[in-house]
Amino acid sequence: MIIGKKRQEVIFNIKRCVKEKKFNAKVEPDDPALSKKDRLKLVEKFWANHNSPFSKAINILARGILNVGTPLLTLNTKIDNPKSLGKLSSAIITCNHYN
Repeated sequence: MIIGKKRQEVIFNIKRCVKEKKFNAKVEPDDPALSKKDRLKLVEKFWANHNSPFSKAINILARGILNVGTPLLTLNTKIDNPKSLGKLSSAIITCNHYN
């Protein structure tokens, strides 16, 4: 993990994969691999619980936290080209590789 003991190895792997244009490659050392059967079980479990009252309540709570927290966490965010965002009503930008 990027914040763990193997941070430098992860950073090296990210740089290597970027140079090789392997943007979806795994970069974490000892990253576990799931079999197709295990992946399907996880997805089935997710969908089975997706419409439960507990899941709906957690969803409402999480959205509330994000609606309050996001503006606070992005007070100093700079958008380089705001014109390109003009037609969007909302957006979520994610990145799983950061330093």
